[in-house]
Amino acid sequence: MLIHSCYVDDGAGKRFELIDERGCGVDRVLLPQIEYDREKLVASAKSSIFKYADKIQVFFTCTVQLCFKKDGGCDGLTVCYMLMTVLVIQ
Repeated sequence: MLIHSCYVDDGAGKRFELIDERGCGVDRVLLPQIEYDREKLVASAKSSIFKYADKIQVFFTCTVQLCFKKDGGCDGLTVCYMLMTVLVIQ
């Protein structure tokens, strides 16, 4: 599973990107890196509360991409935290 292309919208067309197309956080103050549970089909991120100054509601949209591990369907998926871990270990 890969969560990517997340944004917050004010309902009137103002959008702000939170997670890019690779699943990497754009603004880690608003929404830190997504954490994945390898044993379960679960992803989560803790965030502080935020909103648009002139709106009482915000709308979140994300793409959830699923794949089949057994068939190699997950090969090539980029999960941002995995890239960061590999870079730190090397």
